[in-house]
Amino acid sequence: MSSISPINRTISDHISITRTHFTNKGYRVHSGLQFGCELVLYADEPGRVHSDFCVHVVPPDGSMDWRMIQTLTRLVVSTGKTLIVAHVKEVSKDTAKDKTTE
Repeated sequence: MSSISPINRTISDHISITRTHFTNKGYRVHSGLQFGCELVLYADEPGRVHSDFCVHVVPPDGSMDWRMIQTLTRLVVSTGKTLIVAHVKEVSKDTAKDKTTE
């Protein structure tokens, strides 16, 4: 969990949190700018495999209009990738505490 207050988080903070999440899941995470998204995920070394996923990180204000969805959908079809829309949310201290005691 990031130590930055959720109120003060920027899109860069959300991308960093998302990058860490997918790295911890075992993916190799790279910039997705050449594919029109924030991140791309590789299951192995990028020289050995193609990325299967484009990741769009929702901005801190939660805004995502239909044009963005339409653009991303068309983009992933043309690149042969699957779209992941990542929404970073804050977990309350009480919820985090409950998960650690289970």
